[in-house]
Amino acid sequence: SDWEALWEASGPVSWRCGSLFCRSCIATSLKSSKWTCPYCRAYLPSEGVPATDVVRRMKAEYRNCAECDTPVCLSEMRAHIRTCEKYIDTYGPLQELEEPATRCVCPFCQRELDEDSLLDHCITHHRSERRPVFCPLCRFLPNENPGTFQGSLIRHLQVNHTLFYGNFIDFNIIEEALIQRALDQSLLEYVNHSDTT
Repeated sequence: SDWEALWEASGPVSWRCGSLFCRSCIATSLKSSKWTCPYCRAYLPSEGVPATDVVRRMKAEYRNCAECDTPVCLSEMRAHIRTCEKYIDTYGPLQELEEPATRCVCPFCQRELDEDSLLDHCITHHRSERRPVFCPLCRFLPNENPGTFQGSLIRHLQVNHTLFYGNFIDFNIIEEALIQRALDQSLLEYVNHSDTT
């Protein structure tokens, strides 16, 4: 069943097209596929939404470990196999999937860099450059026109590519607050409707 594969998923994410992927796998895919679903090729306007229904089901579903036969909650299976001696003896230690850094090419010197080091590289080696260039990071963004622009690439990188909301916002808390607000609003509408009848 689907559950055997889902315990591998870290942070399941879903889309309107119905596809479901783990967050790290789809993030890697989206960087190279211009925001299309790897399964059905539908356009994906965002990085998807947390599949909270799947997470809830994974927290409620138990399966036996394939190696030691211990019943384990699917949401805890990854943690279990990190310490399961029979699993480690058979397969070796669990290797965590890491999201590879996005690679780009400096438009001034053609040096290959990861996106996190591009700004520092440009500040160090190309501070005085003012020739028109393409921003190598804009091409990774949906609906962005990576056309040539005049002015400072350094300033552009500072303004457009240094703030990552995921580092500052817990999207799970925001989602929970929105759900609670919708439930409260629904209850108020129900109470107000009951009072008028």
